[in-house]
Amino acid sequence: MPARAVSLVVALGCVLLGLSGCAGMRNEPAPPPPPEPVSTPPLAPLPTAADGTNLAACTGGSCEVKTPGAVTIPLDARFGLADVRVLSIGPDNVRLSASAPGGGSVRSTRCSVNIQTATAAAPGLVTGDCRTGGRMTFEKVSIGVAAIGQDGAILRVVPR
Repeated sequence: MPARAVSLVVALGCVLLGLSGCAGMRNEPAPPPPPEPVSTPPLAPLPTAADGTNLAACTGGSCEVKTPGAVTIPLDARFGLADVRVLSIGPDNVRLSASAPGGGSVRSTRCSVNIQTATAAAPGLVTGDCRTGGRMTFEKVSIGVAAIGQDGAILRVVPR
């Protein structure tokens, strides 16, 4: 067989068999597939709150209300807090704040709390990032997050 025919047969064999190193051809592995995107499962809809969306029910210090976002929670002054607010609702937590004109103490469960001490010029301010089941307990009232869902959060206010 002429040399030219042998080279053609070898080159054809390399192409058909996919052998590496034949006639300067390289057989490189395919790049790995891109990683699957990480997604957070969607939040479930919230159950019905005992007091619905009626924030005024909280004035007496006992309520369970649903809120879709930032709101001010009316609370009677006898509980020692003023300007109780939901600042924001995220997929994992609710940011709450309350000012305590007379100072006082706070305990928290499942909340990351920041406290600014009261001065002669300004009341104390407590801000908390609370997860589901979290609560900030003040001297006369507890404010907690019962649930977080796709349409807001359910808050519980309980007197002490």
